[in-house]
Amino acid sequence: MDRRMVDLKKLASDKYRVTIEASYYAETGSAQNRNRDPYLWQVVGRHGDVFLWAPDRLAVSTHKRGGIARRLLDLPYTEVAQDGTDGVTVTFAAEHLDDVAQIVRLRRRPVLSEERRAELAARMKSIRPDRE
Repeated sequence: MDRRMVDLKKLASDKYRVTIEASYYAETGSAQNRNRDPYLWQVVGRHGDVFLWAPDRLAVSTHKRGGIARRLLDLPYTEVAQDGTDGVTVTFAAEHLDDVAQIVRLRRRPVLSEERRAELAARMKSIRPDRE
């Protein structure tokens, strides 16, 4: 069995907003440091956050108990990692990210139209003419 590390940025950044978790800033003390540790990346959602759990698995941690947690637990490909009074953490294979994303409502990556992109570029050029 080939166990390659899941790259959350490559897997999710075309659809979802991938961010660095809060502990990164507490450990480094700065947003300027560039740490490439894959375990620090996450995708934040309305009802839960997705992050790397193991080299070949992702996990989602819900923000509270209730219907969302039950829906995740009912999926045949999830395994309970932590079950608490304030939410659950379940693990799943990376290929099921889109199914989990619909349940926890992961934040989508904004997509600009070509017209809006050109408008913003023109505005930035007028603000910073020295930048190309």
